[in-house]
Amino acid sequence: MTDETRAEGVPNPAHAPRTFLGCGFLVWAALGLLTAVLLLQVFSEWGSREAARRMACVNNLKQIGLAMHNYHDKYGCFPPEYVADAQGRPLHSWRVLLLPYLDQAELYNRLKLDEPWDSPRNRLLLKDEIAAQEFHCFTAQNPKSETSYIMIVGPGTISDGPHPVRLKDIKNGPSNTIMIVEVKDSGIHWAEPRDLTFEDLDFRVKNPSGKGINSDHPTVANVLFADGAVRSISNEIDPKLMKSLITINGKEDVSEFFRNQ
Repeated sequence: MTDETRAEGVPNPAHAPRTFLGCGFLVWAALGLLTAVLLLQVFSEWGSREAARRMACVNNLKQIGLAMHNYHDKYGCFPPEYVADAQGRPLHSWRVLLLPYLDQAELYNRLKLDEPWDSPRNRLLLKDEIAAQEFHCFTAQNPKSETSYIMIVGPGTISDGPHPVRLKDIKNGPSNTIMIVEVKDSGIHWAEPRDLTFEDLDFRVKNPSGKGINSDHPTVANVLFADGAVRSISNEIDPKLMKSLITINGKEDVSEFFRNQ
């Protein structure tokens, strides 16, 4: 039977596969386009959420920086790494000393500052997670009672134990000196008198080991400078340059960092 003699309405098998293939191609193309659009939407929404979280983290550090300077205005120095008892044993973190400048004066006044931060009485008062909100990054996955913001301490840094530093002690200049860094999964309660020591740091940002200066933000960690400025530092920064930004009186040339900002 030829095409000319085929009854009207009866499909020609020779043409059917082409029609099927053509329809299949269009379906797969449509599905591919739909998938691409959905992925773009997902990545866009994820990027927007991360940008918002990162901005919230920056705002936390700005609030901490403002509190640091208000403390300095009152006492003529920045808060020391920790408050010690008569025997020199650490009792409370510098973060506790900032409470009156972070709208937490009531909690500060109720704490027993002559007892360790984790004494039974103080532990009871420190259960409220709202008190710690400025000390915890919104992106962080660790418990909200753990701080995301840590001092790097030791000789030549912003604090050496119970000995406070004044603005005029920062010979490198407050705008060139890091005061507080972001740390992922610190394992440190915000009231606990424990921070990162200069001697134990390898100065890499977002070290693959997860230790040291790190964050839940992609490729960067936020830091607070002694002048109150907050900057995001890339994981590609030279560790030697990072080390120079942490010392207060090494007089190192750190202009490279600001050229790349």
